[in-house]
Amino acid sequence: MDDVGYYLDGVTLNLGLPAELALLASADFDGDGVVESNAEEFVGLDGLHVTLLADRQKTGLLVLVSVTTPTPNADG
Repeated sequence: MDDVGYYLDGVTLNLGLPAELALLASADFDGDGVVESNAEEFVGLDGLHVTLLADRQKTGLLVLVSVTTPTPNADG
């Protein structure tokens, strides 16, 4: 299986080693009601507003913390 990779506006994100991504996440980060592997939780964040604390490295951004922020309703 090819490594899909994770990107933010075209910048490569380092979210951990494959073994770490395969581990059960510590919480339901994507808000779908199920705690999945870290990789699945990250995929579930696609399209959501996420705040990242990251360290810029030659290979991309090493993500240290991510927090999902609820998107306000269209009516306020």
